[in-house]
Amino acid sequence: MKRTFAAMAATAALSFLAAGAAAGPQVVGDSADSVQIKRAAYKLSPSEFNDYAHLFVLSNGTKIKFANSVNRYYAELPGAGRVEMYPQAPGVFKTAAGTRFEFREQGGLVAIDKLERLPMAQAMPAKGVTVLARR
Repeated sequence: MKRTFAAMAATAALSFLAAGAAAGPQVVGDSADSVQIKRAAYKLSPSEFNDYAHLFVLSNGTKIKFANSVNRYYAELPGAGRVEMYPQAPGVFKTAAGTRFEFREQGGLVAIDKLERLPMAQAMPAKGVTVLARR
């Protein structure tokens, strides 16, 4: 009887240790607790930006120009500087500050969301407004 009890106790102890070892150490803040988010990159075809590389006039009369140079894309308010924009989807670009450009009607119209986030347009009073511009 003592022998059976000792064998059962040893088996229970070994299974407990094996379960603990299989689970591994629990460390707060290890890589299992973190999430890495990567920006989805959209690659434009060589001639795709040609429809957008024009001077547009905003509804308030301000002009904005779109240009590219060696696979980099820019929005520029003439005389005020330029900012790089990153392709997100066909006809959609976004700046690091969150201004979003969406070209429509084969590039004849652009909707600009959060225009005031452009470094050269910070004096604009409206916040979070979408403006339209035509060529």
